[in-house]
Amino acid sequence: MIVFQYVFSDMEKHCDSVRLHEFISKLATFVNDAMRKNTYIVLNDINLSTQMGGGRELFDELADQINNANKRRLHFKNNNKPNHYNYGEEYKDNSLIVANPQFVNEYNPYDSCASAQMIIKKVK
Repeated sequence: MIVFQYVFSDMEKHCDSVRLHEFISKLATFVNDAMRKNTYIVLNDINLSTQMGGGRELFDELADQINNANKRRLHFKNNNKPNHYNYGEEYKDNSLIVANPQFVNEYNPYDSCASAQMIIKKVK
């Protein structure tokens, strides 16, 4: 399993576009050539497009380059804004699994999930 936690939006902000797309192509080549079937790639990031400071459509760019894969798009309802972008299925619950530690509360962290995910499963 490979998990990308807020990687694509950070790369979109801090990396040259050409290098970012090269990285995605190299990653897809690695998955196609070296990874076994039933391997999962989980992408979790801000539920925004690259035009708005996110990297959500980069999920699709990667998935489109992986041969013989199933993919599933998901998103959480964003409790912190009046609206949010739909990206595949919406989770029924966006509660955090573990409560924020008390000392962190002074920073006003979110108390729910608001991200988008893609889950890719290599099937052959």
